[in-house]
Amino acid sequence: FSMLEDVKELTDRRITGDFNAVSAPPIRDVVEERDLHGIIVGQETVLKKAWNRLMDDGTQIMGLYGMGGVGKTTLLERINNKFKVAND
Repeated sequence: FSMLEDVKELTDRRITGDFNAVSAPPIRDVVEERDLHGIIVGQETVLKKAWNRLMDDGTQIMGLYGMGGVGKTTLLERINNKFKVAND
């Protein structure tokens, strides 16, 4: 009957809105700065748009796609480095 008691407790918590005992803030991973090999012309605009989208509370996942050699990895490295600076 332990599970039934747990369900009742969670139901009571739903009513009162007290979920502190059943949840914890996520553990943040350590971000390491990546070396950049070069800057791609025009990437600042894409970086700014991607960064703003990532900082939007509603964004949980974002896809990045394109032909080989257009700078996807470099863009991700730059985003990674911005996270590093933002978390220091």
